[in-house]
Amino acid sequence: MPQSLEELENRFEDLNLRKGQDEDAIVKIKGLLRKADRRRLSETGNHRKWDSVLDNLECSLDETKNRLEATSLQLTLVKRNIQEMREFGVANPLPEIARDTAAADTNPAFGVAKNILSMSIEDLANLSLEDVAKLHDEISVDFSGDFGLGDTDVGGRLELANQTRKNEAPPPGGPRADIENRRQKTLREAIGKFQRKDFEKITQEELQITLICHALLRRRVDPSPKDLRLTRMLAGCIKMLDREKARIERAKKRPVPPKKRR
Repeated sequence: MPQSLEELENRFEDLNLRKGQDEDAIVKIKGLLRKADRRRLSETGNHRKWDSVLDNLECSLDETKNRLEATSLQLTLVKRNIQEMREFGVANPLPEIARDTAAADTNPAFGVAKNILSMSIEDLANLSLEDVAKLHDEISVDFSGDFGLGDTDVGGRLELANQTRKNEAPPPGGPRADIENRRQKTLREAIGKFQRKDFEKITQEELQITLICHALLRRRVDPSPKDLRLTRMLAGCIKMLDREKARIERAKKRPVPPKKRR
């Protein structure tokens, strides 16, 4: 809890920054909602998918508006305390923000969900496709959850992370390219195994990440050319796997020829 004038002023700057980020996020989410609604109207066979995207974005919008309201209130209180501190050398203590920890001991995914909800809008946008896929996998959600801290907010946050994910490619051979390659390591290894047809070497994690990444890419309301290329590539990988599974099933059903008598 900030006590000195310097601490109060730092708190005010931090809250003001977050207020600006949330205001920008609200504008961005409203734009995503318009685009998702257009996709829903144009893709008549995919209403269920786009309804889900719209629901999650609406949850994210509501959560961001609520957070902006709370931040604005905190800003007012901190500003008042700064004025009191400057005039009288003392200020009333700021109220503590209540934190829900009811599910902490009962749900192993609580920590992951709590971390998602604590991330800033900028942090969400900086997640890679694989980062978002792993978060989905870790909390085992179908764009929802039950964490005792606003489960629809978790789905909304993950949707926002997928929709606002940055797509600019880092310069080849540079430090950012190395970091990006490490962040996408599981997906890159999975794609390599699919392309070499090393199906037996594909791990459960690689398969799960491939399937989730493909689903996330297909939910993007404004996919980039890079997104579209990767979507086609992953769709091809999944088709290869389906064909291999079908081949194995046919081989199992094929009658074994009788042994020839000598």
